[in-house]
Amino acid sequence: LKLKGQIQADGRWYLDDSAHNGTDTFLIRRARPILEGTLYKDFDFRFMPDFGNDNVTLLDAYIEWKHWQWLKPRAGKFKPPVGLELLQDDPWTIFAERALPSDLVPNRDIGAMVGVKSSWPAASRSVSRIDSAGNRLRLARQSNRLSGSDSNACATYVVDCRYPRVKTNRRT
Repeated sequence: LKLKGQIQADGRWYLDDSAHNGTDTFLIRRARPILEGTLYKDFDFRFMPDFGNDNVTLLDAYIEWKHWQWLKPRAGKFKPPVGLELLQDDPWTIFAERALPSDLVPNRDIGAMVGVKSSWPAASRSVSRIDSAGNRLRLARQSNRLSGSDSNACATYVVDCRYPRVKTNRRT
């Protein structure tokens, strides 16, 4: 059982602002207790709520079956394997905000995923079915409303393949 946490604060103070053009603010952007663990040697779980920005949100709540080394089914709310910037954990990002293209991919949606690791050709693959009615596909839903579509939820099927760089002994 692991208990972790992440806190990110944001403060803005304006010095010599006698005209009061700027407003001094301080807020907690992210306040995330993280509970991770293993049940019965085969099931990993993660539970991560967020209490930042005066809002309570459940970001991660999933369970993963790790009975086989090469096959790992996962179900719950998690990050689908799309968007390199979103797959990077928040403590390891350089900037406090994500780039605009990150709004075009799903982020922490409810669904199921099967991850497959193979030894040759040293590739990992994952296939997931995500219910993207959650956090990030607001732009798609808003454009559906403008076009007259009644769809409130989008379903996304994701196939992700990663091939690591292979070292060669080639002379130059």
